[in-house]
Amino acid sequence: MNVINKKLEELTIEEWGELFPIEMISYQETWASVFQKEKHLIEEKLSKATAIDIQHIGSTSISGLASKGSIDMLIDIPSQLLFDTSIIQAMQTLDYEYCIQSGYGPNYMIFAKGFDRKGKTDFVMKITKLAKQKIKATR
Repeated sequence: MNVINKKLEELTIEEWGELFPIEMISYQETWASVFQKEKHLIEEKLSKATAIDIQHIGSTSISGLASKGSIDMLIDIPSQLLFDTSIIQAMQTLDYEYCIQSGYGPNYMIFAKGFDRKGKTDFVMKITKLAKQKIKATR
């Protein structure tokens, strides 16, 4: 089967690398504003009760640091909404593709935007939606 015709969740690591090769680039001042714009769009689409907190994470969030250029976001959502179809549909209206990948465990939803089957377009947004876990302190 041609890689371009496969669903994202069917791609192997090697096929991901073929479609979307990693290239390190210099820090771009626009990354912070691109994050803010996307954060605002997501906040408008999802309620504050759904998107409890949205953070810019990863190398593009650190001023002056070279990066692969993918803007990573982490969105905290209530655990009962994890894998909720209404969230998936809402994100799809913002041009995010829901990516199911094994190996991330049961507490993650991953969305991506800014690429097509021919490779990157202008920028790539990757979002991980994580249901907040209670952390026990141990002594």
